[in-house]
Amino acid sequence: MTPNTRRAYDALLLTFLITVVIRRALLGGTVSLAGPVVLSQGAMVLGLTWLHACARSGFRRALQLFFLTITLSLGAEWLGASRGWIFGSYDYGTLLGLRIGGEVPILIPLAWYVLAYLADALACLSLPSGSSSWFRVIYAALTLTAWDFLFDPICVSLGAWTWDGGGAYFGHIPLTNFAGWYAVSLVIFALYTLGGRRREEQQRAEAFARSDPFRFGAPIPLYFGITALMVVFALRLDLIAEALLGAAAALPIVLMGVQGYVEKLRQLQRDAATTK
Repeated sequence: MTPNTRRAYDALLLTFLITVVIRRALLGGTVSLAGPVVLSQGAMVLGLTWLHACARSGFRRALQLFFLTITLSLGAEWLGASRGWIFGSYDYGTLLGLRIGGEVPILIPLAWYVLAYLADALACLSLPSGSSSWFRVIYAALTLTAWDFLFDPICVSLGAWTWDGGGAYFGHIPLTNFAGWYAVSLVIFALYTLGGRRREEQQRAEAFARSDPFRFGAPIPLYFGITALMVVFALRLDLIAEALLGAAAALPIVLMGVQGYVEKLRQLQRDAATTK
């Protein structure tokens, strides 16, 4: 990160943490996906994601993932909400606000982008440098889909959307939803991989890790933090089994991310020592 980008990143992160503490003090255990504070926190997370993506992958690659994720997730969600395709038949409520094309809330594709970037970053951190690009695609898609084991039950419980006829997942969500998430994720990451220069991207990521290892590893605590927050939300909504299953799906991903991050830093140290 450049000094200006680093200052912007730190300011956004500090502001986000302050608003989390203030919201907790004012609202206590209230669970909500709406309101100006929640929207502003979402905007800050989006900003943190974008700044990190530019530092790790460069502006062009960051823009590619943003465009791919927004376009493909919006198209998939529109087909799902209007036709019942890909994920199953469901309807959005009014909780998430303004909709695109009268069907998909604008927050949905933006949320897809944040989660997709974190999934790709975690795949990069978790897997050895010599791993196949296509194995990284598969792993990133699994990482992204794992979130929905928590995200969907919470949103259904809060009335953000409803599934027509319920489903096999705790009686509310069809299994086709998770298959759809995985399929859409695979397409996003496959197209993103085809559009990149892996060696150049790897060199940029290594330079970022050497110059700023703390911020380079930021996707790990962010993934963990979002997951932990969703677990707390689920518990407060009495979704005990969903919370436990979601935590069980996310924990191995976090642990692999930590292990891979530590190994990458050690490898960089070994490489630095051999060049002296």
